[in-house]
Amino acid sequence: STAEAVPNGAGGGLLYLVADRLVRGDGDSDSIDEANTRVLGQIGQIPATVHVHRDDHAHGEDAGCAAADKVGAIFTIIAQYGEQLRSLATELGLGSDSSDEAHQQIIRHATDESKLVMASGNDLVAMVDAQLAKSAEPTGAHTDILRGNHHEAAVVMNQRAGTTLDRQSLAQEFDQQYQALAQEFNQRYQAFNIDTWAFAPSAGTLYPGDPTAQQQATTAMLYYNLAAIMALCGPRMTVTVLE
Repeated sequence: STAEAVPNGAGGGLLYLVADRLVRGDGDSDSIDEANTRVLGQIGQIPATVHVHRDDHAHGEDAGCAAADKVGAIFTIIAQYGEQLRSLATELGLGSDSSDEAHQQIIRHATDESKLVMASGNDLVAMVDAQLAKSAEPTGAHTDILRGNHHEAAVVMNQRAGTTLDRQSLAQEFDQQYQALAQEFNQRYQAFNIDTWAFAPSAGTLYPGDPTAQQQATTAMLYYNLAAIMALCGPRMTVTVLE
């Protein structure tokens, strides 16, 4: 089921920085922190809708947000399997307005990226949260903490504008469906929720008055989310598109 709420995607607020790197490229003179400040300065016009997350058992350089912790692997997938990503998007009925130029540029920039992929997940999440916090709230206010073990049982690509997955209802449904496994492995079953409808509006906020960059950013967000699925989920993962 879906509910009225803020949109979700791989990495939360980190997604906008990732998209900008895939649009502008590694040759940009900005440091990662400078790029993050610029990007979230645009997106941060609506700061209450932008979050990142951690979990309560991550340690070392990990944040517990797999899309941040595995950012290097995800960029590698985009760089090496760009054609497969495009085919997957087409098969799912997504990305129909993506141009050949945007596709090639994203692959090239993913291949060349050196700054973002060197950062730890912990540093990336902390950096995004710190920048968001400058808008209104103390540091930590924009970081959600996932508690306990959790396991994604499905991927939902949601195209219903203005809605997001009703996580609580779905978790209750999964608790019943996977009750034996949940008890045996002491973990909650959830869905990997990607609100694809939000990519184009977000790109419009990032690059006002620049339709070319907007199209590139929309495609970049889609590719990053699809690559994250490939990096984080097994080949038998159920993928559902809500239209």
